[in-house]
Amino acid sequence: MRTLTTDEIDRELESRTREVAAMSSTLLELENHPGLAHVRLYPPTGLTAQRWQVIEKSLAQLWEDLGRMTAILDDARTVRARRSKPEADDRTELTRLLHEQSLEVSRQPIPLSQRKLGGLGEAVEYVGLADTAERMYAAYPAVVEFVDAVDQINSLIADKLAPIQERLDAAGTAGPEEIAKLLQTSATDPLSLTTRDVEKRITAIADSVRERSAELAELAAIQSNWPDAIATTAQRLDELREASSRATEVRMRAVQIVLAGPFPKRDDAEPALRARLQSITSPDPAALRSLRHRIEAALRAAREEEELAQGLLDRRSELKGRLTAYQAKAARLGLGEDRDLLACNRIASGLLSREPCDLRAVTRAISDYQQMLVDKREKTE
Repeated sequence: MRTLTTDEIDRELESRTREVAAMSSTLLELENHPGLAHVRLYPPTGLTAQRWQVIEKSLAQLWEDLGRMTAILDDARTVRARRSKPEADDRTELTRLLHEQSLEVSRQPIPLSQRKLGGLGEAVEYVGLADTAERMYAAYPAVVEFVDAVDQINSLIADKLAPIQERLDAAGTAGPEEIAKLLQTSATDPLSLTTRDVEKRITAIADSVRERSAELAELAAIQSNWPDAIATTAQRLDELREASSRATEVRMRAVQIVLAGPFPKRDDAEPALRARLQSITSPDPAALRSLRHRIEAALRAAREEEELAQGLLDRRSELKGRLTAYQAKAARLGLGEDRDLLACNRIASGLLSREPCDLRAVTRAISDYQQMLVDKREKTE
């Protein structure tokens, strides 16, 4: 190898010194990384532990390699400081320190069975500035990626849980068990979680907390306005009684006029619910809240039954209107006395006049009438 000149030596020393200083600063910053602090505080498990086992060794190797480069540079600076103008021997030594593998890092005895007759009894490993720096540059990205991934998951969880915790604090209640489970996983195995996993679990937690907060607010409102709550509940029972009566009436009319499948069974819950209200003789917000929810469910069932029955009646009226419109159209086209159309009309009208009326059969008959009308119109044009 060519011996370096004094200028080349000084430039190389300055360049490597800056490089090692930058490496040292970066590694010190890495030591303060939240992700690294996390895995050191909470012993990793699972996937995080598997990756940490590799990363921990890489990180230790980075510090060891930094120490080796520092040691080589210290030796080089010592030699350079001997004279302002290095002699040939000094330049040769500096060239070796700066460009060759000059630092001994290990000695391993060679087993006799693997040793040649005149060979060495031990293997000596040397490293230099260039190969050590290259190894450090190659190892560093994986370490940073690991600690960033750990911090990203934990930061995401902290950010998402913060407003939920504020709501819990305001309500004065403990959080659901799912929060503790998520925090436990994020503490010991954060890399087993993906962003999608975290967001899905946080959404479920937020929904649970929202429901619980609404429940507590409702209970507090009932407690603070107990007489009004009782009166409002009684009023809703009156509405339920009226809704049940209307639903029964419309259902009976629909059963009589329209042929349909059996209606969903609905019991008249109003008497039992009213009796339950009368049994609450002292303030009991939880019991009254439960009763109110049962009343609302019964109201929905009654209204749905009424809508279903009325829908069937409305469908019959709509089919009747369509047939009348087609009859008027046939008359305008001069086809009012057409025998085929009259026969088709008699079938549809007969089906409509029956009680109960088969809506499916009527729909088919009117559709046949419409299609026949279209076909005859086309033939006359």
